[in-house]
Amino acid sequence: MLFLCSGKCKKLFEILYRQISVGCDKFNFYEDGMNLICAAIKEKSDSALILVDYELYKGFIDTIYDILKSQNLKIPLILIDDPRHDTSERVNYWISINEFKYDIQTLHLLAPLFTKISEALELPAIKKLILEYSQDETPDLVNFVPAKSCNLNLLSDFPQKNCLTPTIYSLLSFFYQNRCREVSIDEIASYMGINAQNDKSRRNAVYAYLARLRKFIERDSLGQVELLRTRTGYYKLFLR
Repeated sequence: MLFLCSGKCKKLFEILYRQISVGCDKFNFYEDGMNLICAAIKEKSDSALILVDYELYKGFIDTIYDILKSQNLKIPLILIDDPRHDTSERVNYWISINEFKYDIQTLHLLAPLFTKISEALELPAIKKLILEYSQDETPDLVNFVPAKSCNLNLLSDFPQKNCLTPTIYSLLSFFYQNRCREVSIDEIASYMGINAQNDKSRRNAVYAYLARLRKFIERDSLGQVELLRTRTGYYKLFLR
């Protein structure tokens, strides 16, 4: 098993690794999420596990899954200090959330390993480090998303290059600000202040704006940007 780790405290992950590793297991620690994801893509290992801090990565988990899936990778991911789940439900949660994200039904095979991780997290040395580092200010993770796509300056000259109207540029900015999640048609309509006689007309107006925005993005693409429908009535801006 290859353990890919990232968080505030390398020592914490080193202790954890010593408790759960066997035989030919390997351990790699990364200072930031960008390098971690690049390593995961480069390794393309079917026997890898990603371990990251909850406080540091809780807002970026969906992005990690999206990037991995775009590379046809299904590497299980664990938030090691997630306060939402106590010891009794950790293992089942880790299995179920990864099976849901990757649409697979085989992660019960990792239950023994997940159990070892859950038990190791109760060690006094690890709990002490988690407590100490959870009190620190969470650092900026702007460098998490790969490449240059997280730089706000990326959008700064987009209106001039593409002759975007203020309305369409505002819509692009809205998607960018909410790039870590899906955005519903109703949210877009509310943000843009679209009023119509009925829901159908309101939604059609939103779709018209989305079509114009996608046309501009596809023409220039900002290098690494895609606006995609994730499911019926929901869209998301993907930064590749």
